[in-house]
Amino acid sequence: MDKHPSQTPNSTGPRTTDTTESPPAQAPKGPLEQEASRVAGRDQAQRQAALLRLSAELAAAVDEDEVCQRVVKGLYESLGYDNVALDLVDEIAGERVAAANAGYLQVPFVTHLLPGQGLSARPLEDGKLHYTPDVSTDPRYVPGLGGAEVDVPVFIDGKVLGVLVVESRQPSAFNQDDFEILTAAAQQAGLAIEKARLLAAERGQSQRQAALLRLSADLAAAVDEPEVCHCVVNGLHETLGYDNVALDIVDETTGNRVNAATVGFRDAPTVTRLAPGEGLSARPLEDGKLHYTPDVTKDPRFIPGLGGAEVDVPVRIGGEVLGVMVVESQQPYAFNKEDFEILTAASQQAGLAIEKARLLAAERQRANELDALSTTMADVTAELDLSVLLQAIVERAAELLNAAYGDLGLYDEATQEIEVAVSHNLDQGYIGTRHRLGEGAMGYVAETCAPLIIEDYQTWERRAPQYTGLKAHSTLAAPLMVSKRLVGVIAISDVDPTQHFGPADLHLLNLFAQQAAIAIENARLLASERQRADEL
Repeated sequence: MDKHPSQTPNSTGPRTTDTTESPPAQAPKGPLEQEASRVAGRDQAQRQAALLRLSAELAAAVDEDEVCQRVVKGLYESLGYDNVALDLVDEIAGERVAAANAGYLQVPFVTHLLPGQGLSARPLEDGKLHYTPDVSTDPRYVPGLGGAEVDVPVFIDGKVLGVLVVESRQPSAFNQDDFEILTAAAQQAGLAIEKARLLAAERGQSQRQAALLRLSADLAAAVDEPEVCHCVVNGLHETLGYDNVALDIVDETTGNRVNAATVGFRDAPTVTRLAPGEGLSARPLEDGKLHYTPDVTKDPRFIPGLGGAEVDVPVRIGGEVLGVMVVESQQPYAFNKEDFEILTAASQQAGLAIEKARLLAAERQRANELDALSTTMADVTAELDLSVLLQAIVERAAELLNAAYGDLGLYDEATQEIEVAVSHNLDQGYIGTRHRLGEGAMGYVAETCAPLIIEDYQTWERRAPQYTGLKAHSTLAAPLMVSKRLVGVIAISDVDPTQHFGPADLHLLNLFAQQAAIAIENARLLASERQRADEL
């Protein structure tokens, strides 16, 4: 094979044409020239046969991966090139990813290259074939085999989205004939990859639409939020084959992300709770956008686990980003735009289904609470003795809201203080304790005449000094009002620091307090009438 180390890939040398004189007669070829011509002819025929075989092989390939493998195998085996690789551009990350390679038995094979890195970046910059007769003289060379290298652009759908890299151990090993056959092979590869991608896109689109329809049907049949979450992760894992899928929901009280459902993660630890800002999946909560990490090991926010690639998609519930759908692959650079579209659509369906499930759960809870409240108040109001009634009220309130402690104070209009009249599960020493307006939870509610929720009484800056030794955490307090007149205050607390009362709990206690205040007023009136009757 003739070598042309000083000739650029696309140059053919100066050529002139004389139109006035006949070309000079050529001397007969000698035996050596005749043999060289026969060898060149055989080489040309061999190349043409190799291209025909490659064309037939690519026509039979069923997907992009098989196309890439057949390209490098054909050039490596049929034409005897030392090393052949086909790198494709990850359009999202911008990196070149090795799609297939042959040879490279004695050198490290680089699977990912950053934009501008290495000799093979040049065709992506100008769309031209580049020949390096001696790679050791070029500063952009990524150390490896040494020798010579040809880098050929691969056009896919009109854009340079790949590079065919062919190497030889020997410097100056390639010539114009090599450039021609490699250019033709790159053209065939680009067309075959484009066709494979179109077919894959059509199949994928049909598969994704069918998967979304099934997911929509499953979500419509789900009866509660946990079932919705499991439908989402199972649907994406089983129908579309994603390796690991998790759905994390924000605990609005603590801000932590709590795992609601997961599938996969067989070889990696499953993290069930993440603090705000922790891990890759915190990003969608910060900006409401989908985030793709092609190689999680390169990101410092990655929590060590499976490795590979990760997509984190925001889940909007009631107009707010209150969840994240986490999808992982064991392989780096495993996701593309089509995945982003299906995962975005799935997260939208999940958010709507969770919102619907929460609304239904809230309605059921409200109905149950009203039923429990009605039953409780029927029992309480049947009691006419004031002291017994007050004890029943505080005990039923704690029972209704599953609280550990409770106490009830009556308002003394003369001193403008709240005096604790009864308690539940508290030391008897607290009975008779007085709170000035604004002092402690009871005094604050008496002053504002508004219900109050305290996340942790131990750290609350207004806590009463009388309750310093009480191990109370989440606390609710509500005023006992008749019309606009303050009768007293009821408060309940829990000892478990992980349990937190929410707005719905406060609403229920406030409803209970309204009915309890009327019952207290009626008992007082009855006691007053009895006293008057006794005096007569």
